[in-house]
Amino acid sequence: MLTRYIETAMHNATYSIQEDGSYLGEILPLPDVWSHADTLEACRLSLQEILEEWIILALNSHQSIPDIDGANLAIDSDNTLTEADLADIRAAREDIKHNGTVSWDAKAEIGRR
Repeated sequence: MLTRYIETAMHNATYSIQEDGSYLGEILPLPDVWSHADTLEACRLSLQEILEEWIILALNSHQSIPDIDGANLAIDSDNTLTEADLADIRAAREDIKHNGTVSWDAKAEIGRR
C-alpha cells in the first residue's frame, strides 16, 4: 500500500527548469511537497525523500492524506504506521541510496512481507 502510494505520487510529480538552470519538482495534490535542486535526478531523489517524510508526519499528526489516482493510505484505527509500513520505507530508502531508485528486487522483497 505504501509503496504503491509513493510510486503513484512520484508518477504525478511535475518538474520545471528555473531561470538559473536548477529544477523545481512538485507533487501538486500534496501541500508543501516540493524540492529544488541543481539537477533533475537530484530533484527527483530529494522529492521522493520529502514525500516519504511528509507521509510520516501526516500520519503521525493524524492529518488526512489525499488519494492520488486511486492510490490511498488507509489509516489503521490507531492512526499509526505499522511495522510493515516502516519496513517498506526503510527498504526503499536503502535501495535509493545504493541504486538511485527502487529496484524490482527491493519491490519484490517488500511485497513478500
